[in-house]
Amino acid sequence: MVAWVALGLAVLAAVLAGPVPARLARATWPHRAPRAAVLLWQVIGLTATLSAVGAGLGAAVAPLATTVTHGVHRLLAQLVTGQVPPGIGWPQYLALLWAVGVTGFLAWRCGRAIAETLRKRRQHRNIVDVVTEPADDLGPDIGLIRHDAPAAYCVPGRPSRIVVSTGAIQLLDDAELRAVLAHERAHARARHDLAVLPFTALAHAVPRLAAARHARDATRLLVEMLADDTARRVHGDRVLARALLRFATHQHPVPGGALGAGGDTVLVRIQRLVASTPSIPVWQQGLVYLAAGCLLLTPIAVAFSPVLSALI
Repeated sequence: MVAWVALGLAVLAAVLAGPVPARLARATWPHRAPRAAVLLWQVIGLTATLSAVGAGLGAAVAPLATTVTHGVHRLLAQLVTGQVPPGIGWPQYLALLWAVGVTGFLAWRCGRAIAETLRKRRQHRNIVDVVTEPADDLGPDIGLIRHDAPAAYCVPGRPSRIVVSTGAIQLLDDAELRAVLAHERAHARARHDLAVLPFTALAHAVPRLAAARHARDATRLLVEMLADDTARRVHGDRVLARALLRFATHQHPVPGGALGAGGDTVLVRIQRLVASTPSIPVWQQGLVYLAAGCLLLTPIAVAFSPVLSALI
C-alpha cells in the first residue's frame, strides 16, 4: 500500500508544482480576497514540498510497513544497527536519496537566500538611520530623505523603517501622502515581508521552476493589495488611486528587500481601486481557508494513517 501512497504523493506534488500555480496565477478572484489567497499560495508551496519528500520516503520504505512513518522508523532503526533491511534494493535507496536530496537542497538554497535578504535589509536599515532625518509633521515612525525622486517605502525588520523622500512630498498633496504612508505602515505592522520571503527564496533556489516564479510574483502583488485595503478604508479608493498613479508616472525603483507603494504592480492595483472591487463573500473566503487546510493535511494524514494509506 505504501507504494501507492508514494505514487499518490508524487502525483499531488506534480500537480501543485505545475498546473495549479499556473491557473491560480491567472485567476482574478485572489484580487478580491488577497488574505485568503496569500494563505492558499503558502499552503500550495508547503504541500508540494511535503508531497515531493513524502513520495521519495514512501517509495523507499514501501517493502517495510503499511505507513510511511512506520516504514521510515524501521528503516532508520535497521540502518543504525548495521542491518540490511529486507526487500530494500537500489531503487529504494535512490528514492531515499531523492527525499534527502530535495530536503537538503531546498533547506540550503532557500536558507542562503533568506539569510542574504535579511542581511541586505539590515544593511539598508543602517543606511536609512544615517541618511534620513525626522519628519515630525508626518509621524515619529517616518524618516525623511532629501531626494528629488519620489519614493516611499518600508524596510522590514525589527523595528521597520518607513522612508519618504522630499520628491514624494512635493509630488503628492496632503491627502495622497497620508494614504501612501498608511499603505507603508500597513506593511510594517502586518510584516507582509514574511509572506513574500519564502517564495522569493524558493524562486532564487529553483529559478527555472515556473511555479516558484508564479508564487513569488502573485504574493508580491497580493501583499500590496492588502496594504492598499488598509489605506483605502481610511483615506478612500480615489485618493489612494491618485497617489499610486502619480508614482506610476514618476516611476522610481524600490530598493531590494523593501516594500513600496509603487512598483511594477501599481497599474493593476489602480484598476482595482478605481473599480472599487468588492471582496468575495465571507462564505467563499471560508471555503478557500477550508480547502487550504484540507490540502495541507492530505500528505500528513496519508503518511500517518494506515486507513488512508489503504484507501489509496
